[in-house]
Amino acid sequence: MKANAQIGLSDKLSYIKALDGMRGLFCLVIIVAHWKLAFPIIPLGWEALQTFFVMSGFLITRILLNEKERKPSFGNYTKSFYLKRLFRIFPLYFAYLLVMSLLRFSMKGSEFIQTQTAELEHSGVWLYTYLYNFKTWFNFKAGIPFTDTPFFSHLWSLSVEEQFYLIFPFLIYFLRGRVLKGVIIAMIIVPQFIRIFGYPYLLSVNPDPDWAIILIYRNIVFQIDALSIGAALAIFNFSWIKRPKFWFNVFFIAVLMVHAFNYPIVRASFTDLSNLSYEIFKSNGQMNVLGYIHFLGHPEVLQFGKQFIYMMPLVNLWCFFMVLSAIRGTPVWKSVLENRFVVFVGKISYGMYVYHFATMIFFMKILRAVLPMNPIDLPYILHFVLFFVYLGCVIGISYLSYNYFEMFFLKMKKKVS
Repeated sequence: MKANAQIGLSDKLSYIKALDGMRGLFCLVIIVAHWKLAFPIIPLGWEALQTFFVMSGFLITRILLNEKERKPSFGNYTKSFYLKRLFRIFPLYFAYLLVMSLLRFSMKGSEFIQTQTAELEHSGVWLYTYLYNFKTWFNFKAGIPFTDTPFFSHLWSLSVEEQFYLIFPFLIYFLRGRVLKGVIIAMIIVPQFIRIFGYPYLLSVNPDPDWAIILIYRNIVFQIDALSIGAALAIFNFSWIKRPKFWFNVFFIAVLMVHAFNYPIVRASFTDLSNLSYEIFKSNGQMNVLGYIHFLGHPEVLQFGKQFIYMMPLVNLWCFFMVLSAIRGTPVWKSVLENRFVVFVGKISYGMYVYHFATMIFFMKILRAVLPMNPIDLPYILHFVLFFVYLGCVIGISYLSYNYFEMFFLKMKKKVS
């Protein structure tokens, strides 16, 4: 199979600085979206995470194609790929789970720790086996209520990526030419119909729409198109797309316009969303614009107006054009994506993503212990101040983790041929 001339596969894969910038930027967006106080607000949460799926699809497929170009045996091909992924992903992930498990075991008298780690009791097996994105289904079948705890709720996306790693090495190695391209196209198109027909099926199993939409959002069967769109960037030659930045702007504006169009639909359903802990934005039982902006980052909103049918592929497309612009060397928001600080955040973003929720929960607990009032009741300007203190904590922890823990394994990864 010929290398894709568009991205220039070689023995040494070229570094694309803007992709680290994208990691950094959207990691920060996700952290803001998960922030528990009113401000700052960024109306993109699940949308930002789609960018990581598209990027992963591109980067992993590029690596696999590069390995295949060397014509290795299947054993050496899979050994090289999986060892490199193991050294990058496993140490931090399992160290985090182990620390949380030890906290739960050693602090049985702490109601706070027991509450925050409760999922280890009924979902620990799914966390430790990278099946956590299926726990919504498994736990329902076992009669366990649908719950998330912030220490672990974000880790489902890492399960999706690990499952992607199990599928794609085989596709790339054994398929070639038109067959491979046809499979990728099918993996982009078919999930659109799976979401359309899967939603009513899930409601027939469990009539709770929150349960159904979370399962759709977190399950690789419904998310494989995002990863496959990224893979297409490494497999197809998109030189015929002359102005990717222009099309990025078109789709980005389209996403914002559809969000605006859906405001009345979501507002009319606001009472169904009251369990999402944003009652601070309620006014006379209705949701104001500020509350809607906060809700945009929550996948639960996808159920209203059946947004999972059209909003998910729309967001995936603007992510596609953003990544395409970056690999062409003409990234959108160039001054942001190639900013030194944003690129630095991108390099430590894996740790920031894993640690940020637990850091925030401990941070909020300390605030409530030392402040004479609920942090939500503080002046909004102080919400910003507290956020940047918290962000500094996340960056500091992640920097130390990257340099004194993850780097040990990354050096081992570089030794794998």
